[in-house]
Amino acid sequence: MAAHGHFSVTYNGKDVTVLEPEKTHVYSAVHANDGSRDCSGVLRDLYVSLGEPVGGEAWAVRIYIKPFVQWIWAGCLMMAAGGLLALLDSRYRRRARKEGEAE
Repeated sequence: MAAHGHFSVTYNGKDVTVLEPEKTHVYSAVHANDGSRDCSGVLRDLYVSLGEPVGGEAWAVRIYIKPFVQWIWAGCLMMAAGGLLALLDSRYRRRARKEGEAE
């Protein structure tokens, strides 16, 4: 059994995207699956999640706007690239070799 939501996202009167979250309930399972949908972008991510029905046709809905989430992953890649460049730098190998010869 599932409930579907349909959300049209607009910005300044222009259509951005359509998000369709879904909340499923499997009778053989213990819990329901809270389906959320997201719209990812460079400057922000938009998440829409269905909560519980509050009566009639109304549902509790959570809408999250998370700015710069993609930049977290870009920062991780930049740190990994910096570590790789440091490993490939020959100056560090020469210094370790000289210290080993001095002993």
